[in-house]
Amino acid sequence: MEKQNASHSGRRNAPDLTSGSIIRKLLITALPMIAAMMVETGYNIVDTIFVGRLGPDAIAAVTLVFPVAFVMIALAGGIATGTNALVARYIGAKKYEKADNVAEHSILIAVILGAVLSLAGLLTIKPVFALAGATGNVMALVNEYVSVIYIGAPILLLGLMANGMIRGIGNTKMLMKAMITGAVANTILDPVLIFYFGLGIKGAAIATVTSRIISAAYMYRYLLSKASPIKFSIKDFSFNTEVVKKLFVIGIPSSISQVSMALGWAFLAKIASLFGSSAIATLGIGFRIDSVAIMPLLGLGIATLTLVGQNLGAGKSERARQTSLASMGMASSFVLLLSVIFYLFAPQITRVFTSDVAVSDMATTYLRLISPAYFFVALNIIVGFTILGTGNAVPQMILTLIRVVGLSAPLAYFLAVSFNLREFGLFSGIALAYVLSGIISLAWFRRINWAETGRKASPRKMPAT
Repeated sequence: MEKQNASHSGRRNAPDLTSGSIIRKLLITALPMIAAMMVETGYNIVDTIFVGRLGPDAIAAVTLVFPVAFVMIALAGGIATGTNALVARYIGAKKYEKADNVAEHSILIAVILGAVLSLAGLLTIKPVFALAGATGNVMALVNEYVSVIYIGAPILLLGLMANGMIRGIGNTKMLMKAMITGAVANTILDPVLIFYFGLGIKGAAIATVTSRIISAAYMYRYLLSKASPIKFSIKDFSFNTEVVKKLFVIGIPSSISQVSMALGWAFLAKIASLFGSSAIATLGIGFRIDSVAIMPLLGLGIATLTLVGQNLGAGKSERARQTSLASMGMASSFVLLLSVIFYLFAPQITRVFTSDVAVSDMATTYLRLISPAYFFVALNIIVGFTILGTGNAVPQMILTLIRVVGLSAPLAYFLAVSFNLREFGLFSGIALAYVLSGIISLAWFRRINWAETGRKASPRKMPAT
């Protein structure tokens, strides 16, 4: 059901990403997201540093929680990605009422899914994390930490949906402010709750959930204001199965991609657990350091998705292709520089995260094996977001499954266990998977028929709302 409010159809206050310099538009959209992602990385690092002061078991507990909690976030994150893609497409086509309806449906989905995941998570903590390798004190710490995360699930999911809406609008400056606000709150709350109030690892979880609530409130304050091109109206809302279907057509493959990454991480953690809690802690520290490279790439990728979506919605398929190529060039340049820095200063970097000499030495080996593969990670990420911007999430899902299921998991297992290379084999398998998946992603990008993609992305092909 179309909204008939004339003031809605006249809205033009969304950023115009369909004309002008591609590099400039990409930078304007990407830089706030990159800044936000770096801040996000910063407070994840702060989490790791503070939790690390509680000992290796605490780091191991958070490391084991990450993939399981990520499955929960991924299920909603896929819908948020669908929201991002559809809102961007409709705004690019100036179909503002349709963007409104997509946003309203995504909120409804978040509320229902959040409640279901919260209850299911709380009821399955022990069996799930026992399967992941948690025992004894590590299991007790896992229970303390993840219980809080599950309780906060509905609010976390609503925040994800708001994030997807604002990314689709293209107002990444506002999104940056919201994420920075949450990050600052987390940085303040972490030491206060963990040490001052003596809540330990539970305090870290409370700080995480509270900071996400603050960030979500900031985003909805914008979305409900006159400055937002999206307008919510309970009176005009009409449930539409076609909108839900379109969100899930993009969202389910995206969720599968994200879930597979979480399960792949869980499998890698399981392999690491064969070599003790120090190996698990090393993997957790290594992935936190990787995020310094990956988070900015995700910020650039999100900007790429939005620009590709808006330009396809506006019927400019060649401009969408050029946007992706420019993004790949920017991403590659960034990670090449970062790889050199990480390789040269690996010992100094890893010592920031732990005072345990054995863990630090192991993490140094990890970083020197993985950082040269960042170039291929960049290609994989930008191509993936480009594909999501076209509204077809299946190829991106296939590429992710190839990397995680077809490459990373088996290579890590065979090198670490079958060939008895232990931690070195585990880290080498991850690096080799990054290289091969980057090459495959680039080959897939070259096969995209942009003229045909542009025709399929026409607003006439989109569901009526």
